[in-house]
Amino acid sequence: MKKIVVSLILLAGAGVSFAAVPPASNTNITLRAQCPAPFNDNAVLQRGMPKGAFITKEFFEEFRGRDVTIAVKTFIRYNAKYKTKPTSRIPQGKISLHFEEMKLPPVGDDLVLKSATVIPFLTSAWQEKQASKDEDTQGDDGKLRYDGKHVINPEIVGGWKVVDQVKTIDEFTAGKKMNPGRPAFTALTFTDKGRTDQAYRIWSGEYLMDLDRYQALRMTLQRVCDDDYLFVEAGGFSERNKEDWKSPLLVMKRK
Repeated sequence: MKKIVVSLILLAGAGVSFAAVPPASNTNITLRAQCPAPFNDNAVLQRGMPKGAFITKEFFEEFRGRDVTIAVKTFIRYNAKYKTKPTSRIPQGKISLHFEEMKLPPVGDDLVLKSATVIPFLTSAWQEKQASKDEDTQGDDGKLRYDGKHVINPEIVGGWKVVDQVKTIDEFTAGKKMNPGRPAFTALTFTDKGRTDQAYRIWSGEYLMDLDRYQALRMTLQRVCDDDYLFVEAGGFSERNKEDWKSPLLVMKRK
């Protein structure tokens, strides 16, 4: 197996479309993949289209150093596709087996970080503009364009953990029973280089940038009852949100 290649077993042909029993792929007598239902004309856009299974890294050790036989089993009907009982012994259709290679692109952290300077980030300011009926205020207006420079606030540097989730900062009360919900992250460490301990989250100034969903989350540092708290937008910006929708705030406390 090549290091940057994922192999795909592809089943195709008319026999696949009219199979009376779902086809299955076997390697060394071990069942590896099976279609949960027969292919037929009632399947959504399935007739004549291939089905397959990936050979992933979980199989590499089993395949390495020995011959491997891959077998495909199916049952081809002996009648016309619209009849339920065989009318002749002439097989209808065929089945074929193909192997394909999918080369994985060499995407590393450097390319992901570079994308932050190319793709504009969704923000709460952009979200507010989606409620406007004025087309001039929509599109990319309100999105954050990151210039690649790090503006470091030393008061944010360090480790933080999520302790609560609120609608507004004024809603937060220290000491009460807290409910953080199910946040995208439960803890985060900010470095003085604009990075965090999570590869797809970087920060600069008052924004935490999510490189997975390309959203810039505003951060507000505030002292409550002699403790430092960091209020971070949870995100979820979308054109589909209701006009009065606002991002909830994750409440983070210094570790």
